[in-house]
Amino acid sequence: MPITAPNAATSTHDETRNAATIYAYSHSSASSLHNAFMAVWTARGAARGATTDSEQDLLRAMLVMACAGLDATIKQLIKDGLLSLANRHSGVQKEFKKFLIRKIKGGDEASVSPGGAAFLASMIAAPNSQVQAISEYVYDLTGESLQSHEQVLKAAAALGIAQNALEINPQTLKDVFAIRNKVIHELDIDLAGARRRRNIRREEDMLEFTDEILRISRSFVGAVDALL
Repeated sequence: MPITAPNAATSTHDETRNAATIYAYSHSSASSLHNAFMAVWTARGAARGATTDSEQDLLRAMLVMACAGLDATIKQLIKDGLLSLANRHSGVQKEFKKFLIRKIKGGDEASVSPGGAAFLASMIAAPNSQVQAISEYVYDLTGESLQSHEQVLKAAAALGIAQNALEINPQTLKDVFAIRNKVIHELDIDLAGARRRRNIRREEDMLEFTDEILRISRSFVGAVDALL
């Protein structure tokens, strides 16, 4: 069974074209890895038995590539689209204001902190205060890897996208990122395993999770494009 997510994302605005390109490459890479898995798996013949370590690595790589694509797609949308969205979308303005208040207060709810005062001064002194402030906001949103469901939902809110518009199932996203992080940070090792010392991933599950991540990436592009 191949990856079922469409290989292109809807983009009719300049602000979403780069993100749509990134999505297309992430889809192509994930598909290539699954095709490689199928080629190796099929070549072993009818009596295949359990998947080999090499086949398992291809499945892991497929999911990791899709997650990397989600991260890169969302960050590109923020970099290219946030300024335009902030000027026309009340939800984006609301999240932007929250960021500015947090920066100015520097975590001190009672008064402006020294760091907040410096931030405020730099904004006022900038030739274009809004552009400078948006630049700081973009850096805040894209400075870390977006590899948790909380970070993905935070990015959606920053872009003015309602969670139901993306049809995200938080638990599924948590499960996907738990596997991704286990692979990236721990090599998917399970030292307590009785027969094999790495977690065994079913092709059906990894393909389903990859499809879901690609679907979310594509939905981000389409949702931002519709807001512009």
